[in-house]
Parts: sequence; C-alpha cells; structure tokens
Amino acid sequence: MAEGANPGRIIEALDRPDANLSVPTPEHFLLVAYIAGLAEAADSPLRTFVAGCEMVSLSMRSLVLAA
Repeated sequence: MAEGANPGRIIEALDRPDANLSVPTPEHFLLVAYIAGLAEAADSPLRTFVAGCEMVSLSMRSLVLAA
C-alpha cells in the first residue's frame, strides 16, 4: 500500500479491521508514515528495498524513495 503512486494512502491501512494484528499501537506505524509523507511531498514513488521473514515470525520491510 505504501508503494506506488499514492504512498500517502498508507494511513488508510489503520482503518482495516485486521490492522491491530500487525500494528498493535499507532506509534509502530509512524516510521512508515514519515517516509510515505516524504514520498508524497516529493512526488516520488516508494519501492521495497528489503523484505523478508526470519524464523517464521519476525518480518520487516524497508522502503526507499524511487529515483
């Protein structure tokens, strides 16, 4: 949802009924909101830099501004 032409729409993820399962409290979400806002202001899409899952339960995604 953060990737693509409208990264600012990432905030809509908090409205999903299952959002509390992946983002237990809003402050867990702030880092993605910051880069999504930066991308929106720069009119630059985001792309995934690193994505993966370790030991079945720990996952992380890193986003970068596309050039």
